[in-house]
Amino acid sequence: MAKSMWNAIEAYLPHTVVERLRKSSLEEEHTSIPEECMAALTDCGYFTLAIPKQFGGQGASIADVCAVQHELGYVFPSIAIATTMHIFTLGMIVEHWKRTRDLSWMLLQAITQQNSIVASAFAEPNLGGCLVRSNTKAAQVDDGYLLTGRKVPCSLIGRAQFACLHAQIDPQTLIVGLLPTASAGLSVQKGPEFMGMRASESDALVLDGCLLPTRLVMHKTSAGSDDSGIFKASLMWFCLSASAVYLGVARRALEYASQHVQQSTIPTNDGGTRYRSELPHLQTRFGEVYAKYLNLEATVSLFAQLLAKDDILDVSALPQALALKQNCCRELPGIVTALAELCGGVSYLTANPLNQSLRDILAIQYHPPTPLWVDRILGQAAMNGTLDFDFALDPTQQEISSGDL
Repeated sequence: MAKSMWNAIEAYLPHTVVERLRKSSLEEEHTSIPEECMAALTDCGYFTLAIPKQFGGQGASIADVCAVQHELGYVFPSIAIATTMHIFTLGMIVEHWKRTRDLSWMLLQAITQQNSIVASAFAEPNLGGCLVRSNTKAAQVDDGYLLTGRKVPCSLIGRAQFACLHAQIDPQTLIVGLLPTASAGLSVQKGPEFMGMRASESDALVLDGCLLPTRLVMHKTSAGSDDSGIFKASLMWFCLSASAVYLGVARRALEYASQHVQQSTIPTNDGGTRYRSELPHLQTRFGEVYAKYLNLEATVSLFAQLLAKDDILDVSALPQALALKQNCCRELPGIVTALAELCGGVSYLTANPLNQSLRDILAIQYHPPTPLWVDRILGQAAMNGTLDFDFALDPTQQEISSGDL
């Protein structure tokens, strides 16, 4: 493998923790996160990774976070994608505090003091992955808002102490807040089984008149808009950290495929054998696949390092972040598929590590904003310079056919 392009992570994710997770991942394919793995992450302060040191966190930059998530994606993909939802949500709160310098620092401090997990509860049925609108209703009362709705999938919600979520007071007004999971009227329903990322613990959060106290509302804005840039910042955190995770999954597949072809043999016409890795055509194909991986790895890691130079995330770089995730969506599943083909029929066995990687890598295509929406967003940006990620449809708008000139 080529020299790593990622930031050093030992200070945030000790080697002993990495090895514990790796061992657990290799023992069997889990359907939930092993308790010893959660304990190891908690003990090393991992869940405070993105929180500034002044509030008791580890003070990791977005580049550090991406490096850590990449390593987790390599050793235990399901844990990596589940915890990414927590990490990028903390990034969202941090970016909000940096922009407003309001009392949201108290939320960050409370999270570190209690070593809490925060579930990201923005995904909803029939929302199309839109961040700036919500089907969850918020009815204003004297001491806050009563929330009614359903959030799914919601990773780690069964373990979380808080859910960071959005809801609409009315068609024009959106709020974002931190809801304690011990709230009356809150329940967790077992989520559907997924083909890959089986241990991500992505369940459904059901809200039936839950009180979100006013003091835990950190942002209020017009539905469909992003006046402070906080949603753009959170999208950037997610695009980069999630891409890093799936690059870790691809790296895992690359390592296994490389080992496999170096150990497997084929017969020669003189009665001997040769290792498959000696075949020129296989070396060429492997090189093509590896070049694609290295290009994506360099792009994600170096872009994250560039963004980390500024204290406040530059949201004008959102198109690049979206394009970066889009390229990972398009290329990484093909990379892992090509590696499976190079290894042959053994990849089709359910117990084979490449089989798991094949299933896990596909999940990148389903995280909002999905490829279809990203193409639309970037198409608008290219043609008229606007960056509109409000996916709500205008009922008066008609589609223009390709024949209309």
